[in-house]
Amino acid sequence: MWTSQFFPKGGSFKGAPFQVYTVTDTLEFLDNTYNAVEQARYIMAHMLSKGWAPKVCFEDEDEASAAVVAAKAKQTVSVSPEKLLALYTILQNTTKAVAGHHFHELVMGA
Repeated sequence: MWTSQFFPKGGSFKGAPFQVYTVTDTLEFLDNTYNAVEQARYIMAHMLSKGWAPKVCFEDEDEASAAVVAAKAKQTVSVSPEKLLALYTILQNTTKAVAGHHFHELVMGA
């Protein structure tokens, strides 16, 4: 299910993220509180910077490809709050699906 939510590998796209992103109703971090749309906006920006384009945020491959290119050039990609909420809903569902199955990742670098 996770893989089907992203444009497939090829061209500008790297397929789906290796791990699912998890979300909460609100996120409190460094004295800031982030709602669903804000969480989804930051997550989508990270996804795009890695070449992972969620289908729910874009009308077609061309729009998604342009967004990936823009994100990699450190340009802001604009997506409507409605599309971000749709992405957040997917992330909520995957959060529920992996509940109780979290692993610790040791980041090792190159």
